[in-house]
Amino acid sequence: MKAPLLAAVLLVLPVSVLAEVWEYAAPIPMDICDLDKYSVYQWQIRVDGHESLLQVLDATITFRNIWDWQPDNDDCLFVTLLDDLYTYGGGWQPLGSTTWRHRDYNRSADYFAGKYETYPSDADIRKPWGVSVGTWSDPNGGADGQYAADVTFSLKDLGLLDELLRYASNDGKFVFGIDPDCYYHSQGISFAMQADKEGLPVRTPELSTWLLLASSLVATLALRLWCSKGLCRKRFSGNI
Repeated sequence: MKAPLLAAVLLVLPVSVLAEVWEYAAPIPMDICDLDKYSVYQWQIRVDGHESLLQVLDATITFRNIWDWQPDNDDCLFVTLLDDLYTYGGGWQPLGSTTWRHRDYNRSADYFAGKYETYPSDADIRKPWGVSVGTWSDPNGGADGQYAADVTFSLKDLGLLDELLRYASNDGKFVFGIDPDCYYHSQGISFAMQADKEGLPVRTPELSTWLLLASSLVATLALRLWCSKGLCRKRFSGNI
């Protein structure tokens, strides 16, 4: 009866998942100046210990309690994932240690769309500076923020984890480009990443896992006792 007992233990033992969730410090200012429609912004994030990153499981950028100052389906908030800061042409003003602003009077398109490396000179082999994360608009906007809500972009759901891992693995830094084509108010922007990393300790099983293990062991021992009394033996009669 050792085999069933061992099988029960293996079924309920937790799989060792070397995953960790990192919550990153909010940009400064936290709401990035309420996202002025005449500006574009860059928020740079540094991943400590990026050399030991194995796999990014998910990553999210969240705009907390955001709303458009007026209801308009044509207004858009553009979000782009960038390999590095895009500073060609100059004019970028630092807002804090990790955020920059540039004036932008073109409200018809995403500022970061179509940005490529300056070199090599052959345009056919230049790499894009980043990838689009997505857009958001608020048809229920209004000055009082009655319909404010959290807006989250999941890079996993968008299929952008490979790009994020590649960007972060280069020098441990990547950037979010944010282009508001209207005035957006919010209570802050945050970024979180769940990733496998070399050298992480094995997680301790949760209480529910231990309870499941205990109940499985009790059930297995009860089955063993029942069979030891001959109650589970099949009795056959007649010729075989």
